[in-house]
Amino acid sequence: MLDPQVQIELLKRSWDLAALEARKYQDLAVQRERLIDIFDKTYTPLATILNKPLNS
Repeated sequence: MLDPQVQIELLKRSWDLAALEARKYQDLAVQRERLIDIFDKTYTPLATILNKPLNS
């Protein structure tokens, strides 16, 4: 069995790693939302233009 102090240190490090992973996940979610926003602002108007009949 590990020394209690070592166990505490390992627990702290695992919490730090979990926090880093959570931040990465949150950052990816923010990036995804930004990409969706950019897509909506660019693709939707372009699709509207391209789907119009030529003689309108």
